[in-house]
Amino acid sequence: MVIGPSASGRGILANGHSYDRLVRMELWLTLGHWFDKSFPGLNAPFMDTFHRTRLFDVLLVALAAPVMLTLDLNRSLFWSGILISPIIHIALAIRLAWAVRPLLGVAEGTRRVLEAAKTL
Repeated sequence: MVIGPSASGRGILANGHSYDRLVRMELWLTLGHWFDKSFPGLNAPFMDTFHRTRLFDVLLVALAAPVMLTLDLNRSLFWSGILISPIIHIALAIRLAWAVRPLLGVAEGTRRVLEAAKTL
């Protein structure tokens, strides 16, 4: 989005996996079937199952929850799906800076992590 208009700004998902996850989150939030891994549109008419983790689903819904106060369910899940990856990357960079402090020293470890984060 820094360089110019992106596909996400126009409401376009990156791939089919992104669509599948957001549809599954919408089904979970509307129907409340937490342990149901089936997906009605997958491998029709037999209804195949997903094999993805719930931790990422919880993070996605936790990010979408405050947004649901102003936007509808579909848009809040869409925008939280866009924002979750940069947030996780920033949290990982902070955690990495904290982890290498004893090895490299406080200033040097933080400087190296910030240099590595610039390449992302």
